[in-house]
Amino acid sequence: MDNIHFFVTVSGTLLILYFVLRHFWGWDLPTITNEQAAPLLKGKANAIILDIRDKETYEAQRAKNAINIPAQELSQRIKELKKHKDKLIIVMDHSGKGSKKIVRQLIKQDFPYVASFHHGFEGYRGPIYKGDQEDTKE
Repeated sequence: MDNIHFFVTVSGTLLILYFVLRHFWGWDLPTITNEQAAPLLKGKANAIILDIRDKETYEAQRAKNAINIPAQELSQRIKELKKHKDKLIIVMDHSGKGSKKIVRQLIKQDFPYVASFHHGFEGYRGPIYKGDQEDTKE
């Protein structure tokens, strides 16, 4: 009987730990890879990039056609995204870790199509701008 009790206790603990970590690390949130995003961002597709990095970082190097709303300003500027509510909003930060919090926030604000960009700007391989010049990331 002690083995069964031990097994149930360990299994229950691991299950709770899994669900807590899943929520904490954003495992339950949609993510999109560079390969998945590329065709969606071409032409007049129904997807946009929301770059949540600070303004200076964004202006130094940014994804083509991205909208910059720094994470700390999103609450005050959420109305700017309302016109894109019917599109897939791909949230991009520097490394892909901070964007999950914003994805969760947008989902709570009733944005139905939101995903975190896997690996953030570091993993982005589409057209980018450096300053005023268009360039491609190698």
